[in-house]
Amino acid sequence: MQYLVIVGALFFAALVLPLQASLVLLMGFIVITSIVRMFTKLVVDVEVTAGEAAKAVSIAFALLGVALFTLLSFVKGTGVSSFLGLSVLSVLAALMLCYSLGFKIGLRIPLLPAMIVAGLSTVVSAVALYLLKRVMNAA
Repeated sequence: MQYLVIVGALFFAALVLPLQASLVLLMGFIVITSIVRMFTKLVVDVEVTAGEAAKAVSIAFALLGVALFTLLSFVKGTGVSSFLGLSVLSVLAALMLCYSLGFKIGLRIPLLPAMIVAGLSTVVSAVALYLLKRVMNAA
């Protein structure tokens, strides 16, 4: 069922977005999924399929979206418009926890290795997507 939702979301994005943006989204999803597979093998020594990695990435983004919408609701409801000091760290820690829980649920690994996989894959994916953007702009 999760795979149907993932394919449906990518198909909907392909219908709504321009062709180049759809291709960049698809390439980015493939790159991120491959990087998650690689780091899961390195950190936990568990071989995961591309489908499991795609499910983990999708669940992580969904949980992160829920956390961000909850934070937005809090900001709108209370009128708090800025976070300073310790509150920034607590918000970032909560977002990292939600993101890591997606990897824990999707990959079925313990929380600490899921946090390591999430952190490493995020940094490497950001660099890979930046390089992909540079290549696409150069062409």
